[in-house]
Amino acid sequence: MPKWKKTDTLYTVKTAHHPKRGTQVYLPKPIVEELGRPSQITFLIKEDKSVLLMPTKKAYVTKAVDALEAHLRGKITRKEAGRILLDIATEPIVEEDEVLDDIFTNLILIDEPKGKGRLTSKEIKDLYRQLQTILKAS
Repeated sequence: MPKWKKTDTLYTVKTAHHPKRGTQVYLPKPIVEELGRPSQITFLIKEDKSVLLMPTKKAYVTKAVDALEAHLRGKITRKEAGRILLDIATEPIVEEDEVLDDIFTNLILIDEPKGKGRLTSKEIKDLYRQLQTILKAS
């Protein structure tokens, strides 16, 4: 069993491949402690192809913030942002968090037709700021 130094910031781990179960990885103790001993973790693949490991709730909020940023910068359409946000909104971890559930209930209106509940740019920016605040707190 390796001994992990508290001052280390780079951890390399081995993977064990099993033909039926997939790949297994043991996380270093300092990583688990940094994440707060979560019952589950999520790997998030960013647009630049970097992979981030984080608690699940934080991963979904990060993905939503990224989608809103991309929409606000004109990189993706309202429809594309709506699809991403709807996928996130239906995740159990989001539905269990009342504040996040409320934010995503509003966000999924992003691609509604004009006059039928469609979010204004100001409303999108307000919800974006709320998600950023949650992200900073987690």
